[in-house]
Order: sequence, then structure tokens, then C-alpha cells
Amino acid sequence: KFILDKGPERYAKPPLREETIRGVHYKEYVVIHRPIRAGDSVSLKCRQVQALQKSKGCTITTKYDLYSKDGELLVTHWITDYMRGVNLSTVGGSIQGLLPPSTEIPKRPKTPRFEEKLVIPANAAHVYTECARIWNPIHTNKDVALKAGLPDVILHGTAHLSKAIDRIVNRLGGADPRRVKAVSCGAFGANVLMPSTVTLRVLSFAEGMVHFDLLNQQGQQAIRDGLVIFHPPSSKV
Repeated sequence: KFILDKGPERYAKPPLREETIRGVHYKEYVVIHRPIRAGDSVSLKCRQVQALQKSKGCTITTKYDLYSKDGELLVTHWITDYMRGVNLSTVGGSIQGLLPPSTEIPKRPKTPRFEEKLVIPANAAHVYTECARIWNPIHTNKDVALKAGLPDVILHGTAHLSKAIDRIVNRLGGADPRRVKAVSCGAFGANVLMPSTVTLRVLSFAEGMVHFDLLNQQGQQAIRDGLVIFHPPSSKV
């Protein structure tokens, strides 16, 4: 079930198709109130909560709330898209109280707590597209990707984010995904091409909070200011 609450109108007119294909996933913040289980009936409400003009385009943030059939809030998910080369037709703004939590970024250590190489196969984007049901042709159609100003098809930001979180949960979260309370990506940055090898760097781990980043094969930050927050091991989740 899908319910759309547009909130305050941010456009004088809807975006054009050639504008929408220039959108890339820019930021992410997920709070898991209760893990979604097999067999759950889930409804979703979404609302645009922020639209900001940037020097090279604009950002649009949408808040998604997922509920059980009994009305229990399961997940709150904020997604920010960066529309490259697209300008807002009206003055942007924010809805205070509906934006994602602010996170304090610790000072970067001289050396990471640990590093791990992650292999990205040539078909990673096609597999992720079908499994996650995210059908954006910039990830699978080279012609569309080039027309959108990209160097080639690129891996979804959430695909390499999920790979990073998987390794963090296995190494620091007791291999128990139910302990994950929240996940944040401060920004998806450099492109991840395929095939390639990326580097996960865990920068700090204290009081259940893991700060990390991810470098693409060229050594550029594909994920900046990454964060995983764990419930304590004894918590009932």
C-alpha cells in the first residue's frame, strides 16, 4: 500500500523526463524501529520535506514512513536525490521537524580502525537492479548513462552501501542484523564502476556507533560520513 503526501509544493511545474534521468542518489538516513519480518503487511507514506538549490543543480529530500497493518511504525527512511544541472523553478525550503537527525562527525583518525577490500563484479548493477527492483537505466544502460553525463553505467549507491554495512555487521555487530538501529550515508560521492574493487574503511567504533567511508578503485570517496548505530547486544529487537 502506497500513500503520497506531497506536502508544500516545491515546483511550478513537474520535472521533465530529461531532468529526472539526471537525478542520482545523494544521501540516505534509515531508522529501524522494528525489523520487518517475512509475512509482514506493510504500508508506506511519503512526503517531500526539503528542496534546496545548489550551484550545480538541486537536492530533493523525501521522508518515507513504513507501517505494519496494525499501525506500528517499522522504518523511517529519508532519501535525498541530487538533480544534476536542474534548477528549482521556485524558492526551495525545508519542513522543520521532519528532517533526518543530525549526526556529529568525529575527527578523522590518522589510521582507520580496519580496512577491507570488497569486490564488485561486472554484473553487480544488473543483479541489484532486479533484486532491489530499482529500475534506473543509468545503472544498466550505457547509452542512457552517457547521455546523463556519466562516464559509464555506475553501481547504485545503496548497493555498495549495503555491501559495506554487511561487513560492518559481521565484524562489529555480532553478525546479527537485528541489532542495527540506524544507518546513514552523509553523501554518495565518486562513482563506482564495474568490475572494480572498493575499500571499506572503518574510522571509529565507540558506544555502538560505527563511522566509516568507502573508497572506489581510484581511491576516491564513494561514501562519505557513513554511520551505523547498533542496539546493545542484550537489547530485545
